[in-house]
Amino acid sequence: MGSSPEPPGLRRIFYYRRHRYRGIGQPQQGRIRHMQTHGRVLLIGGSNDDAKMISESSGECDVVRRSRPEDAAKTLSDAPCDVVLLDAGLAGALAQITEAAGDTPIILLADPADEHRARQAGADDYLIRQRLTPDLIARVIRCAASRRRAAAVLTEREKELRCLYALGRLIEAPGIGLDEIYRGVTGLIPAAMQYADDACARITVHGREFQTGACTETPWRLESPIVVYGKPAGRLDVWYRSEHPDAGEGAFLAEERLLIDAVTERLGRVTERIRAEETLRESEERYRSIFTESLAPMLLIDPESGEIVDANAAASKYYGYPHSTLTGLQIAEINTLDRDEVFAEMERARAETRNLFLFQHRLATGEVRDVEVYSGAITVGGRPLLHSIVHDITERRDAERKIQDRNRQLSIINRIIGTASRSGAAGELMEKTLDQAMELLSFEGAGIALIDAEGRAVPACHRGIAADMQDWTGPLPCDRVAKTGTPVFEEDVPLPCLAEEGGTESGSCAGLPLASDGTMIGVMTLISTRRHRFTDEEKSLLIAIGQETGRALDRLMLQRQLEAANEQANFYLDVMAHDINNANTSSLLYASLLEEILTGEEKQYARKLLAGIRQSTEIIGNVSTIRRLQEANPPLSPVDLDTVIREVIRLFPDATIRYAGADATVLADDLLPEVFINLIGNSRKYGGTDVVIAIRVDDRDDRVQVTVEDTGPGIADTVKPGVFNRFRTGGRGRSGKGLGLYITRVLVERYGGSIRADDRLCGRPEEGAAFRFTLPKRSADPTSRGG
Repeated sequence: MGSSPEPPGLRRIFYYRRHRYRGIGQPQQGRIRHMQTHGRVLLIGGSNDDAKMISESSGECDVVRRSRPEDAAKTLSDAPCDVVLLDAGLAGALAQITEAAGDTPIILLADPADEHRARQAGADDYLIRQRLTPDLIARVIRCAASRRRAAAVLTEREKELRCLYALGRLIEAPGIGLDEIYRGVTGLIPAAMQYADDACARITVHGREFQTGACTETPWRLESPIVVYGKPAGRLDVWYRSEHPDAGEGAFLAEERLLIDAVTERLGRVTERIRAEETLRESEERYRSIFTESLAPMLLIDPESGEIVDANAAASKYYGYPHSTLTGLQIAEINTLDRDEVFAEMERARAETRNLFLFQHRLATGEVRDVEVYSGAITVGGRPLLHSIVHDITERRDAERKIQDRNRQLSIINRIIGTASRSGAAGELMEKTLDQAMELLSFEGAGIALIDAEGRAVPACHRGIAADMQDWTGPLPCDRVAKTGTPVFEEDVPLPCLAEEGGTESGSCAGLPLASDGTMIGVMTLISTRRHRFTDEEKSLLIAIGQETGRALDRLMLQRQLEAANEQANFYLDVMAHDINNANTSSLLYASLLEEILTGEEKQYARKLLAGIRQSTEIIGNVSTIRRLQEANPPLSPVDLDTVIREVIRLFPDATIRYAGADATVLADDLLPEVFINLIGNSRKYGGTDVVIAIRVDDRDDRVQVTVEDTGPGIADTVKPGVFNRFRTGGRGRSGKGLGLYITRVLVERYGGSIRADDRLCGRPEEGAAFRFTLPKRSADPTSRGG
């Protein structure tokens, strides 16, 4: 049911197998398409009952059964299947079937006695015959297909990692030149692409080109710049020779974009290193000029002793030592690693197994800085040395750490906001909010105090060490925050209730107002036994947490008040309805007696009195029905329509109602009779005692159409569109409260149908009215609400 149904049952599994996930855990945008072909299930062994059950569960899918594994293997080689179901009695042929099935999910079909053997057999999953349901079959097959898809995704990531590992080995190969690296990279990249056989790569750097064979330029292209010493030096281009589906970066995956960016970034760095090494090897004089005049700190280090043999002016300036002092130090006196680790790293640089290092170096002032060191082996005057180029990355690392901290804080803030929006109880909201706020600052305790009628902060919830404090609001700024509504951040506050008897313990705390629309609701307090300096950023985050928590608590309190008021109103309504109904019952009795006793004009008065009492009873009934309609929709269940209509007709013994019967089961609830009571009552009210009413039920595919028509005065065309609105009368010249037809419309729509006012004879409203409405059959989707 619905305008765009998803493939049900096994067909949905086949659809996902044909449109595989292109990223880790999520399908790429634009990949979702409804399957236009039938699925195919192969059943090996089993019985005809198994095949029949699976065929019925799989909807439009084809179920092919083969008794022998040899025949099944041939079937798989002739035409691939979407799912293979193997009888557990043939589990010994699992290896043979697995080889023939390729990446098709294989699921064992077993009896309860074979469940242990089926679990250990090594298939993608297993099903127990006696426990099978269509939904279980679909879910188990979906899980098996998901595991297969995950394996395919891992294969793609493995290709990318293999490329990166090969790139690392290529770049770090001793004595390799840039041309060999560029040429090798163009050979590595295509194999890492999703469609490796259709890919080609080209590196253009400093006007020279390196590519994989015959490389064809096409519109399906991915490029990344190669930056050397901060300037563009070339680019890496990857093309697909033919068109492929969109995968995020055109025909390429987002992970492939990250891969080539990582490759070009590494190429840029290695180009810098190798060019520097080549320049140094060209001429010691030229090297000396570069070494001396470089703005980057450079060191020459003896790998045997760790002695700093030489340093350029930039290094002396950076480290804060005179040249003579710096060249008298060992690198272990600057590097914060211990001596053995420093020499191990120098050995890696000398052996050229590694050239890029991240260290922390200590300056003459004692300050420790994060550095990135490019170090390579050179020979100066026949003496093997390590040439190290030092780049200060302290600001970058600090920025990265700040970003990480900020991301962690934002993640916690989002969780707190989510908790505030989802929590259905104040206690749950306070506990989760306190736990997450403690995690944000790594504090040990927290509590929330709510403001009572006298304006005092009364503890309502506490976590962590606050539970060990007899009165955590006492030494902390709860009352101050409650009175002023201003947040307080104390970096040094005594915590006597946490100290040994007779002593005090200092810590830090924060007091946050919990308010909504300017009204103080409570105070949140965060406690730490360590001194903590609150940054401006932390203060802003904590204040935001307090505001969000205050609004959420206010919402929950108002919700509780509203629920209590609603319960009270319902109680009063029940009392009133009960008392009025009792009074109406007595009044009906006496009015009926008066009608029988009186004659003439007095008898007419008695009839009017009787009609008024009945109208009062009808109003009370309508109000009760409306109240039930405003409650949550109950689940719909099958209802025999013929039984409902006949029971309602019996309520009108003096009415002329023509009904031929119906054979239909619809989806409704116990209020369905109200629809017919209101429509028949409407016809009686406006058509009088002589009106003839007809009820007809017609089949309409997955629905039935019910018509209730009469020979009364009918409804004018101008009135029909609004006749079902609340407090609108029937428009047929008689008074009414306008609730009956409104209730009828609400009930019909509640069942997933529609209703309209019509003429009994088309185009002739004076010949009587007709109300036509639809109801879903039992076989229809009960969640559908369309007409």
